[in-house]
Amino acid sequence: MAKSLEVLQKYYPGNYFGFDRDNRPVFYDAIGQCDFFGILHAVKADEVIEYRRNLAKEGLRLASQRSEELGFKVTQITVVFDLDGLSLKSLWKPGVVLINKISSMYVKEFPGYTNKVICVNVPSVFPVAYTVVKPFLSTDIKNQIIILKANWRVEIQNHIHPDNLPEYYGGTCRDKNGSPKCEQFICYGGKVPNIYFNIENTEFEDFQSTTLTRKSKLTLKKEIKFPGTFLQWQFMTENGDILFGINYLGLEGDSQNFVAHSRKDSHLIMEEGVALCEEAGDYEIVFENDSWLHNKQLFYNIYTSEHEKKK
Repeated sequence: MAKSLEVLQKYYPGNYFGFDRDNRPVFYDAIGQCDFFGILHAVKADEVIEYRRNLAKEGLRLASQRSEELGFKVTQITVVFDLDGLSLKSLWKPGVVLINKISSMYVKEFPGYTNKVICVNVPSVFPVAYTVVKPFLSTDIKNQIIILKANWRVEIQNHIHPDNLPEYYGGTCRDKNGSPKCEQFICYGGKVPNIYFNIENTEFEDFQSTTLTRKSKLTLKKEIKFPGTFLQWQFMTENGDILFGINYLGLEGDSQNFVAHSRKDSHLIMEEGVALCEEAGDYEIVFENDSWLHNKQLFYNIYTSEHEKKK
């Protein structure tokens, strides 16, 4: 559990900073920067839920403490959802399932916990993401969602005074290290290094593994039947980096570069990607070990927008 807690504290976004204009604790959640894939390959889902449960309890403790300081009751918190970085990769199925489990836990165990949910840095993919999680949100939470548009750094000050707001979000606060994001207090997530991964984790069930010997390639062919399908990939290696790319095999059998072949440090960070296949046909996924000296172990998962389908 100690290792799991270390991973969550370093890489799972979110923490409290300051109070809103009604003296409620404010929880900042940079969910767009969350590496759900890395988190769930290093930590069990139940451990993540317990971590978020404890953060909710901390919010109630801060509200109670504020009540004692001010002499009137504070019973809720305000949430700022920072969606910067949210993309199609964020809709990885196990990650979505985890979000829905956390949402259900809040509804069941902490009814009335939030007063408002302020969304900033809203990307174009947000409506798709919201549609996925909406069925798991209570009516109260749906009614609490406030989406701020282009001028959000000014508009958010209607809810949180600049003196209680990190400079990055439109306020005046920096931490002791001078960070405008107050990173000393708020975790902003980031990629989980492979060294934390548990290869026995059940989330690796969809992965296949192979050894790429010196100066060898692995070529996989994926048939895309319908234009508009998303082709997605995840892979990691042991004992060094690897060359990766995707080709489209045209109707005449000619090979066209689809995803540029380049070197990936997949021995350090799990490599993930998604590409829109605008043409039906065969796509060729290529992994290459160009080392003259070392064999490399490859773990990979290639699948389409229908997450259940895998190579």
